[in-house]
Amino acid sequence: MTIRRLNRQHGVSYSLPFVLVIPFYLTFMAMTVEVAFLLQAKLGTMAAAHAAGRAARVWLSAQPVELREQRIRQAAWTRLASYIGGRQHEIDVAGPVPAEAESGATEYAQAAGRYLGNTQSDEAFLRRKYRHAAARAEVRVEVASNDPRAMIKVTVRFRAPLYVPVASRFLDPDMRAPFEYPMTATATIPNDAPLSESGTLGIEYDSDLTARGNLP
Repeated sequence: MTIRRLNRQHGVSYSLPFVLVIPFYLTFMAMTVEVAFLLQAKLGTMAAAHAAGRAARVWLSAQPVELREQRIRQAAWTRLASYIGGRQHEIDVAGPVPAEAESGATEYAQAAGRYLGNTQSDEAFLRRKYRHAAARAEVRVEVASNDPRAMIKVTVRFRAPLYVPVASRFLDPDMRAPFEYPMTATATIPNDAPLSESGTLGIEYDSDLTARGNLP
């Protein structure tokens, strides 16, 4: 009887290494999944910087100043929205959503809905994605000089959300909730400002022609 009981214990010694290794294996798998999410967020940040740079190339000479800045930010948010999630919880922990993002979210969702043929519920999800991008992204534009053909540098800073338990705590720089990983992307694009004395976008109509009704 004693011999049989001992035989039943055969192989028990292998369970100890398994128990010791499995936590490290699960942590490695969690880190792998989280890094994949971060790579996707990095691609979105780079695409947002490029989109904002292209918008700045056109809108930087427009008036008023508030309009040009809004258009540049909208370009970055629109591009970034397709790379991130749209759950309400993600928006709640991301921080305040800029007021200008509310109208932009509706326009983005309607345009994407027409293109993709989405339903009304899908449009609500798209609005949340846009608002999520606006809450987490910061856009800064720098111009090297007043030369109309000077280079434009656009920097997008994005606080990428971390999702996977354990891995998110290790990857967060301050290791505190809400878990986020800051990343930055820069795009440098030549300016396309009009070669005029004022340097602003548009045509300066002759006042005499306007008075005679030849121009609206």
